[in-house]
Amino acid sequence: MVYGDMGECMWQRHYDMIPFIRGSVHSTGYFAEKVPRGINIRDEYPELVEEWFAEIKQQHVNYGYDWDESDDEAIQEIRDAWENYGDVEDFHKAHCESKLFRDCEDHVTTKYYSFHYLWKTELLAWFIKQLDAGKVLPYVEPKEEERAKDA
Repeated sequence: MVYGDMGECMWQRHYDMIPFIRGSVHSTGYFAEKVPRGINIRDEYPELVEEWFAEIKQQHVNYGYDWDESDDEAIQEIRDAWENYGDVEDFHKAHCESKLFRDCEDHVTTKYYSFHYLWKTELLAWFIKQLDAGKVLPYVEPKEEERAKDA
């Protein structure tokens, strides 16, 4: 678990997470799958909507789909909804309702890992490096007798 000014985050996989972190912290997607659902690790990035507009026509052509004037009109309708409201939710609604993406099969991703989440994974990678270099000692649960002395 990581907590502090950058917010809290927790990963759950094994009792001893150190070996797991060591082997998977650099795989952002896999590592993110081990965060409980209640913890937000992704934020909306409106920039991804603009990226989608810039790339959608070329992506369709690359995948072998025909592109015609009605497709341009559908994209313009989506763009109008986006520019009128500026809300990512409205963009998704217009995208799903458009003639071009009737079944919403081509789901647009407008979320990406938050700065805070990426910072925490870098912190954990740094911690493992320090641990492996012997600069940090792992926490060891005190024995029952030691806990009784402290009480």
